[in-house]
Amino acid sequence: MQSRWSETEVAATVARYIGAGHDRDLAVWVYTTRLLGQDPKLVLHGGGNTSVKTILPDADGSPVEVLCVKSSGWDMATIELAGLPTVRLRPLQALAALPTLSDDRMVMLQRRLLMDPGAPNPSIEAILHTILRFRHVDHTHANAVVSLTNQPHGEDLIRELFPDSIVVPYVMPGFDLTKACDAAFKADPNADGMILLKHGIFTWSDDPRAAYEAMIAMVDKAERRLQQGRAMPFKGAATTSGGGVAAVAPILRGVVAQPTATEGQPRRLVFAHRTSDRIMHLCNASAAADLVSPGSGGGRRRHRGGAVRRRRHRGVQRRRRIPGPHGRRA
Repeated sequence: MQSRWSETEVAATVARYIGAGHDRDLAVWVYTTRLLGQDPKLVLHGGGNTSVKTILPDADGSPVEVLCVKSSGWDMATIELAGLPTVRLRPLQALAALPTLSDDRMVMLQRRLLMDPGAPNPSIEAILHTILRFRHVDHTHANAVVSLTNQPHGEDLIRELFPDSIVVPYVMPGFDLTKACDAAFKADPNADGMILLKHGIFTWSDDPRAAYEAMIAMVDKAERRLQQGRAMPFKGAATTSGGGVAAVAPILRGVVAQPTATEGQPRRLVFAHRTSDRIMHLCNASAAADLVSPGSGGGRRRHRGGAVRRRRHRGVQRRRRIPGPHGRRA
């Protein structure tokens, strides 16, 4: 993975946003967020988040320290300022000291601290961003990193590959994850990044380019490690010859047909047949049923008090994701 940072594009973005009356920090933040979001090896639609800590004027013109953080569910690849809500930094940061906090109450308290009450909900990981005391924080669900962490010996692999980074065991995103990351960061405040097992990676810096390029460098390192693994990680199951796609497709259509109010007229789906060596390798795996089942955090949208919690599902359950972006096991 290579850095795609362009000072020319940064300057153009800054000029456009300042010309529209916006702050320079916000302009660079939009640029960084889009740059990360445009690479599907880093995030898919709705996943990942970024933030910048800056100072903006309050309604009366007085300066306020704020955290500008991506809103849950927005597509980083095309995001605009509307998807980047601004929250009062210090009171949001203080919430991390609470012993417990339910998701409902956390969403409510975050909304209460918005500079614009009409803005969308800040990320479920907004408080986590405040405890990382750097100006710029980037978070992705990089394929290569998660492919390594999801190995049976994933934690050992990560600690060997990134000895100067914080490693946090898997915790469902929310306040419990914030507390776990807070404790880990306080124990190692000089770390160069933080890897959440079976989840993703954080990088940071007071300079936006440094934070972005730290992300690219760490993901590139993970990709290179994956290339050392086996290209065919799944153990195959015994298969039998069948009647081909034309024979199987009608049966599958019947199985997934959805009943309607009119008897004998179900709602039927149109299938598109797709295949490749990698697809067939997964489908013929002996543990295929387990691999494609959504597990903890997989493929769900959880609605709590108006909040939407999105967890990505890429065809395998989160705890046993396909081992690598190239189908490799480390």
